[in-house]
Amino acid sequence: MWKDILTNSLTHVWEWFVLIVPTIVSLVLTWYPSDNLNNISSKVFITIIIILFISLAYTIKLLITTVHMIMSNYSSLPKLKTIKRERLIFTPSDLFAPQTSVAIYYKDDIEEFIAYGTIETITTSTRYIQVMVEKFVNEKWDMDKLEEIKTKIIIKPSIPNFECREEFA
Repeated sequence: MWKDILTNSLTHVWEWFVLIVPTIVSLVLTWYPSDNLNNISSKVFITIIIILFISLAYTIKLLITTVHMIMSNYSSLPKLKTIKRERLIFTPSDLFAPQTSVAIYYKDDIEEFIAYGTIETITTSTRYIQVMVEKFVNEKWDMDKLEEIKTKIIIKPSIPNFECREEFA
């Protein structure tokens, strides 16, 4: 996560200039020779206000960026995109790795556990997750039924029931 934050900060170089240039200008104004003591104190006050304002704006921008990165990367589970050759193709997610077991759920108002599966591969170009269904929980679920309701199918990286895992292994 910290690597992502640093990378994002470095890609917005113009924001660094927005922070640094007014700070340098303020410091030059502050130390510019003047005969009047009040004039110097007002320059210092203006400089501090400018620095605080720009620092606050940049900090808020970094917080918004960080929250956006966290929400976009880690919040949603992959959804079923299509079914090809008895394999479920899911949208990309960083939660999964090849050759791991997954739980397949029907998600409507509640989540219903419907099948076990194994991630065969994650394509390198598109990062789509290819899942092979190992076993459906009961007879009401099959590949044709999944094709009908594919917009409501998700996977999770854990298998819920210990007795079921023994059957699956």
